[in-house]
Amino acid sequence: MKLEENIKLVSVLKKEQKEKQAQYYKEFKKKHPDYYKEKNAKLRLENFERSLLYQAKSFAKKHELEFVITIKDIIIPELCPLTETEITKSVGEGRVMSNPYVYRINELLGYTKENVIITCVLANHLRLCTSKAQAIAYAKNIKKMFG
Repeated sequence: MKLEENIKLVSVLKKEQKEKQAQYYKEFKKKHPDYYKEKNAKLRLENFERSLLYQAKSFAKKHELEFVITIKDIIIPELCPLTETEITKSVGEGRVMSNPYVYRINELLGYTKENVIITCVLANHLRLCTSKAQAIAYAKNIKKMFG
């Protein structure tokens, strides 16, 4: 009987501790509303590659895609290989079109070393907004117009 009482007591104490901790974080967030936002922005800026990896991993998990890339596979180039624009590392400004993005070459496949390149967000948006035929026609017409 004493063992059961001890187990119940431990359970009650753990529950009280969780409630106190939750209350502490609630009050902390009220006093320091931007603390976690600033902390996460700093971490992202310090290691943009890791941030891209976690973002891609989360997407892969959500959409049940293969995910076998590592941090070593994420090498951010100076220029986007598709748009030839400079790649930036801006944090805290919303979606920045010149920021890096893990681009899957074949959308039907997952995140494998052979199927990903690092581009800018703009390149991914251009792909999402057009079909392959539209993109080729657009490129041909731009070349005609501007040489």
